[in-house]
Amino acid sequence: MRRTLTAIVWLGIWLSIPGSVFASSAWWVLCDSCTTDTAFRHQALNAPGSYTPIYVTNRETNETRKYNRWTFLEDFDTGVVQWTEVVTADFPVTEKSVFQQAVQDASRLVAPISRSDLSGVLLGTDVPSSVVRDISDGRLRASYFSQIRLHLEDNGYLPDFESVSRDLGVDTPIGGLSGGVGNTIRKRSLIIIVSYDDGSRVSLVRLPDGTLVEIEVLDADGNLIPVQGQQDNGSVPIATTEFNGIRLGFGQGPGNALALEALADRIGGTGSGLDCHVSGSGNTLTLTCTKVK
Repeated sequence: MRRTLTAIVWLGIWLSIPGSVFASSAWWVLCDSCTTDTAFRHQALNAPGSYTPIYVTNRETNETRKYNRWTFLEDFDTGVVQWTEVVTADFPVTEKSVFQQAVQDASRLVAPISRSDLSGVLLGTDVPSSVVRDISDGRLRASYFSQIRLHLEDNGYLPDFESVSRDLGVDTPIGGLSGGVGNTIRKRSLIIIVSYDDGSRVSLVRLPDGTLVEIEVLDADGNLIPVQGQQDNGSVPIATTEFNGIRLGFGQGPGNALALEALADRIGGTGSGLDCHVSGSGNTLTLTCTKVK
């Protein structure tokens, strides 16, 4: 018995040494198949390293349980045996609510965004009131989608172990069986709609792996503006060859007319064989493109 107690005390001291390979912090496991106490405990027991406490979350039921984990050494005549035990830990409501909120945020299916809410607006310039300002050079720039990603992160659509750690006030590395891309816990697709003051908009879908698909650009009347898929450099070019016979409407606003003129010149100057011109009436700007005869 003395040898057993000595071994346990020695291990406890080792675990408490700063910078040791066993120095512990919290660990978070995602287990969407966990429904029984046995399943939750099994995940806590088999979490990597010597981390404790262990949080185990089922995102489908939005249930998180917290465990303390202890490792012991017993010195028998035949040798030293190591064994691990997990016990249910105190889990205050304020702490539990952080995990619940993260799962709820990761389950949201639609992210409505006002163009004025996107970051990256230059000082001294106004926020674009129409999508034509963002495509005047013939593409949606990669930075446009970077701004969207930052907005999603800042507004809780992509919770991860870092954001949860900040809310908890602890350093919580994430582990698990079915995480999202990188550290995010999101596993559902997200519909993103960026709206402009004149009624034009950009819509897209973020897949669980972070890929952006179904990117659509629409004018103020809901007409599709032809675009290509996202390129390797992150930009989305307009499909200039598909503008034949198209008629698009945008609202009047600072810089909108100049932007639409620039877009018309770009479409007509790309060898598309199209003649595009801009007209204005009241609060509406119109772009019309026809085949050059």
